[in-house]
Amino acid sequence: FALEATETGLLDWNIAADHLVGTWHVPLGYDAGAVGNDVEQWVALMHPDDVAPAKAILLDHLRGSTAVCDTEYRFKVADGTFRWYHFRGRVFERDAAGRATRLTGLHTDIDERKQAELDLQKLSRAVEASSSIVIITDFDGSIEYVNPKFSEVTGYAKEEAIGRNPALLQSGETPAPVYAELWQTITSGGEWKGEFHNRKKNGGYYWCRASISAVKDAGGKTTHFVAIQEDV
Repeated sequence: FALEATETGLLDWNIAADHLVGTWHVPLGYDAGAVGNDVEQWVALMHPDDVAPAKAILLDHLRGSTAVCDTEYRFKVADGTFRWYHFRGRVFERDAAGRATRLTGLHTDIDERKQAELDLQKLSRAVEASSSIVIITDFDGSIEYVNPKFSEVTGYAKEEAIGRNPALLQSGETPAPVYAELWQTITSGGEWKGEFHNRKKNGGYYWCRASISAVKDAGGKTTHFVAIQEDV
């Protein structure tokens, strides 16, 4: 009953008889009578792209190559859509020849987390491919990330920039009050926009139009700053 009230389903597989029991169908929205009780039914509900990798992980575990069977896949739920699930289980019975005869485990709905991960991957790829310079610093101003465009324009490799302050780009031609205004604006949660005349690693100069703003955690506390610069 406790599992039925969550997004977690219990699976108990009698391998020799190919018989599934448990509450594995509950998180999918199916009644017990609407699904079969063998592994083929399990596979039939799995997204076609996930069948081969999931089977490979399962077979490795059945052979005893892994301590646990741990995998993620998409399942077709009762409304016809696919959702991401995480399965973790293990064989706990083997016959005299060492063949797996029984496996039990839990599968949990992780769709929201997985979608968030996929969205983050898309965002990461977009930032990496951006034609704008992107710099992310911690609250104290130490650089934690720069994208490839940063290196292309400034001449500094990512490894040379990480851990340093964006001041490494200062040419000395931007008045100090501009930086004071910038810092006051972003530490108070605002967005600063303006232009810099920066210096490259090779001593050359470039103008950039910048937008710098705070990144806040769930509690509203500023943890990082992100700067987007257009080489003008």
